[in-house]
Amino acid sequence: MRRLHAFVIAGIGAVAFTAAAHAADPREMVMPRYEPPALSAVEFASGWYIRGDAGYRVNRLQGIDSPVPVTSTFYDKTYTFGGGFGHKWNWFRADLTLDYAVRRPIEGATALAGTSYTASIDTLTTLANVYLDLGNWGGFSPYVGAGVGPSRLNISNFRNSPAATMVTPSETWRISWALTAGVSYQITPSIALDVGYRHLNLGDAFSGNDTTGRVTYKGLSANEIRIGFRLLID
Repeated sequence: MRRLHAFVIAGIGAVAFTAAAHAADPREMVMPRYEPPALSAVEFASGWYIRGDAGYRVNRLQGIDSPVPVTSTFYDKTYTFGGGFGHKWNWFRADLTLDYAVRRPIEGATALAGTSYTASIDTLTTLANVYLDLGNWGGFSPYVGAGVGPSRLNISNFRNSPAATMVTPSETWRISWALTAGVSYQITPSIALDVGYRHLNLGDAFSGNDTTGRVTYKGLSANEIRIGFRLLID
């Protein structure tokens, strides 16, 4: 019986010693693995852009006031070239543009045989414009817009026939306004092609003097087909 007790006590002691020895061994430490944050490309666009435009202008003239009543008028078509810069916020755009219209003849014939008024006119127009883009349809974005600003109407080569008297060129500054509509196409993320129509109201211009006869060119306006590019500045 004593031997049994001794055997049991010895067994219990061996088990306790083994457990204590195992507990005393340092366990393997599993350190969490550091994962660096994933790098993501962030696209930055300033919204600022520059633009260049060219156009074909059909000029219009309401009438000519002159010492001798004018019965018919002629105002030749012309071309325009210009550029500007602006900013885009989502579907809203605003820009400042400067356009030059190439010099073209403007004439008025009277009921008197051989009596007419002839001149040449070129214009320089600065407009502050706003636009609303009407969504994006497969890269195409239709838009509408309006603008207002000063225009310089330069009259040169004025002649009062049959006197054929030339006078010093005259400049007239007027506040002009424009209505536009068109569509742009995003060629690349930074370049857009812009094709549109613009109606431009220029106001009245003057030429001549009290000696040669003062002439007023009333209601100058134009309908334009324009094409250009916009370059986004990142």
